[in-house]
Formats: sequence, C-alpha cells, structure tokens
Amino acid sequence: MDSINIKLVCFFLLLVPVLTGSLYAQTSTGTGTGSSSGSTPVSGSTTTSGNTATNEQKPDLTSKIFDMSDMPVWVKDIRRAEIVAFGSFPFTMFATQFFMDLYRFSDHDWDTRYAPWPAKGAGAINMTNEEYEKTILYAALASLSIMTIDFSIVRLRRFINSRKTVKGNGDAIRVKKRPVSP
Repeated sequence: MDSINIKLVCFFLLLVPVLTGSLYAQTSTGTGTGSSSGSTPVSGSTTTSGNTATNEQKPDLTSKIFDMSDMPVWVKDIRRAEIVAFGSFPFTMFATQFFMDLYRFSDHDWDTRYAPWPAKGAGAINMTNEEYEKTILYAALASLSIMTIDFSIVRLRRFINSRKTVKGNGDAIRVKKRPVSP
C-alpha cells in the first residue's frame, strides 16, 4: 500500500463532515422564527425588587443551528452515515489492530515478540509504518462498510414502511352490513 492512498482516505474522511456542515448551513439559512437577534420577546411584565414593571426579553436557549426537523431526508441520511462512520472507527481500529497483531504473530511462527496486545511483553516488536498504515486503512474500510450497511438498512426500512402506507392498512376489520331478516 502506498502512503498516498492512506492520506487520500484520511482526507476524504475528514472532508465529509465539512461538506455536510456546509450543506446543512446552506439549507438551513432563512429558516427560523423571524427574529434575527436570536431572542424572543416575553409577553407580560415582571417586577424587579418592587420597582416599576418592565418588559424584558429573555434569550431563547433553543439552538436554531442544529435544528434538523425541517431538513430534507437526504441531509439527515448523510448526517447519520457520517456519525455511524466516525463513531464506529475507534472500535474498528481496535479490532483491526488486534487482528493485525494476531496475523503478525502467526506469520512469524508464533514468536512471542510478535504476540498480540494482551500478551505483549517488554521486548515486543512494534508494527512497521507500512503495517500501521494498512491497519488504519483496513479500519477505515471497515467503518465505511458498517456505514454502508446501516445506510442500506435504514433505506430498506423506510421503503418497506412507505409500501405499507401506500398499500393501506390490511389489518383493519371490515364489517359488512346486511339487512335484518324478518
């Protein structure tokens, strides 16, 4: 593996949040409650230390930046995929590093200097840069695979639910009215 490929994969993984953030910012501009200062006026009057009543404005503590309720579905899907990919990376990195250590251990005729993490001793031989780059690449590919599987499952569930709503409720009880016989 070439180190340029590793750098390109890492660059792509770092570029995805930037792109989704800019897409989110472009689609969310212009939405809001109409107040440009970020605060909403409070109706009614309050008294301060027995003095005269004044109208105060309390700041709106709800965030308008991260409100994704009015976002298109594809933006939410990209955001979920990004979260799954970056969230699974530490776990895939740990597992990949463990399995790479196991591979090195077996490849070097079970030499204890190449033992995997829990059994590493004081004289353990560390991975080379090439092996470590492969480990990072495999962990990134595993994270992207998990992201793709999750994305496919979510889309499939959404498709199945939309088919159920189009088809109608087949579980409803149908009552046929007949005239009462004399």
